[in-house]
Amino acid sequence: MGEPSTTTSASVACSEPPPEALVAESEFDVELSPNPVEAGSEATLSVDYDGPLEGLNGGVGASWECWSGDRWVATHILVRAIEDWEPSVIDLSDPSEEVIDIGLLIPNSYQVLIPEVAPGTYRIADGLYGFQMSLTAYEIVEVVSG
Repeated sequence: MGEPSTTTSASVACSEPPPEALVAESEFDVELSPNPVEAGSEATLSVDYDGPLEGLNGGVGASWECWSGDRWVATHILVRAIEDWEPSVIDLSDPSEEVIDIGLLIPNSYQVLIPEVAPGTYRIADGLYGFQMSLTAYEIVEVVSG
């Protein structure tokens, strides 16, 4: 058998995840549309939660992750386009970058920018946060060449 294909995203050597890594329990609904998606394009990231929403908010950023060979590793933050902001991507290999934490009401849908990454399988991890709880959800994303 040949070696698994790898790509470099930020400072992590990324590879295709095994089938078992594509399954993770999500505590709320997160969806990227379209999916598959091209690198560098915009897409809509939607969040919904069926439970009680009192005191629960989503954040302006969602983690973009790649498979490092044994685990998912965050390489970028997808910053949602809110108000007058354009969607943007923060490369986590640059320590000078910061994310401002802004709470967003649920449910919501915002434009995000897909990082300039090689075609392959990636994951978005997103969170909802409240006074005494935090919830996490995952969306597997297939990046295709344009």
